[in-house]
Order: sequence, then C-alpha cells, then structure tokens
Amino acid sequence: MISRALDRLWNPDQWQLADRLDPSAPLEDPGNGRTDDIPVANTYRVHTTLMFSKLCSVLRRTELATKYAQDGKQLKALVQRKYITAEANFMSTSQTDLGFSTSFVRYPENEEKRKTAGKVLDRLVRTTRFHINTSFAGTPVISHALSEIGRSQLAYRVLLETVCLSRLYAVVSHDATTVWERWDSMLPDGRINPGQMTSFNHYALGAVGHSAILIPTNQVGASFESARFLEGIPPVPR
Repeated sequence: MISRALDRLWNPDQWQLADRLDPSAPLEDPGNGRTDDIPVANTYRVHTTLMFSKLCSVLRRTELATKYAQDGKQLKALVQRKYITAEANFMSTSQTDLGFSTSFVRYPENEEKRKTAGKVLDRLVRTTRFHINTSFAGTPVISHALSEIGRSQLAYRVLLETVCLSRLYAVVSHDATTVWERWDSMLPDGRINPGQMTSFNHYALGAVGHSAILIPTNQVGASFESARFLEGIPPVPR
C-alpha cells in the first residue's frame, strides 16, 4: 500500500506506475521512462479528490462535497507550488508532464503561465516530428492539452501520423483492428517487440476518441446521447 507524505501528497520514496511503457523506457524496464512518476501521481491525487467532491455533490452529500472540495483546493495549490517555478516553467519537461500541467490541475488560473506551458509543449511535439511520446498516463490527456492551448492542429497532426511510433502505425503498417499495449508491439520489420508486457488487445492507449468528441461536462445526464463531434479538422502542419 502506498502511503502519504506529511503534506498529504504521495510518499515520494515509494514507486508509482505513472507513464508506464513510455516509448523512451528500456524494453527490460517499462516503468523507467522520461516522466517522473511522483508528479503524475500527485496530479491524479488532486484530480480524483476534486472529482470525488463533485460526485458527493451530485449525491447530495453536502458535507463531504465541501470537505473534499477544500482538500482538493489545498492539494492543488501545494502541487502548483511544488512543481511550477515563478516563471511558469515546469520542473520536469516531457509531453506527459506538460499535458497534465495544462489539461488537468497543475497550472494556476493564469493565462500567461498557461501560455508558457503551451509554448514548451508545442516545441516538444514538433521536436519529435509528431511521433507519439506518451503512454498509459499521458495519452488520455495530450490531445486535450494541445486543444486547450490553441494547438488543435498539432493534436490532429499527431493523430494522423502513420510512421512508427504513431497512432495509425499499427493500422497502416500491419492492418491492425485492435489497440495494442505498446505503440510498437509489432516492429516495422514484422518481429514481435521483445520487451516485457506486449499485447495486441489492450485498453490503455485507446483514448483519442474522447478528445475528438465533445461531451457535456455536467455531472448529471452527461452521456454520448448528447455528445457531438468536433466540427472539421483544422489545417495540420507538415
């Protein structure tokens, strides 16, 4: 069981899964990627606390809703102080880190600071030539993050890439009809990826649909019945 530190965030001396199977991680050590596991875990700590407050509110558990809203607000401020500099630079720079910083709860409600994070994330995506650089934790948030900083065209460009590593690599190169556990569970030459944890039917990376569909955010009655697709695809950089 993972314990909490004195400040109520997760104990930094205990290992977390974080962005497991990050493409940069060694084949024999899939948890050892470029993204620091503790900031990711603490971000989810804040996010789930605030979400639980909303759940309590829907269930009319007013006292619990108030308690967890206050806890979430305090934890959010603590995470922001802990990981973001006064100049709005994040202590760790990976696409997953910056994705969480803009899409989840880590950046203060300050437009200039969000712009700083946006510029860095933009550069990281372009530097990798639009290839995938996220995994279990980062993949569900990276497209949302790019859209929220006004870079929807980059999100679509990453989505439409077909060369390994990319979302469409498995489809275009290997006629895949399922989501793989690794972006390259099958290598370009047809060999099976020799690393640990290689599956051809997995849930973790199938998260792009949520960022292409707008679903109402009200907690009561939100469903695909009232969802709508984003209108049009903006011009994508090449």
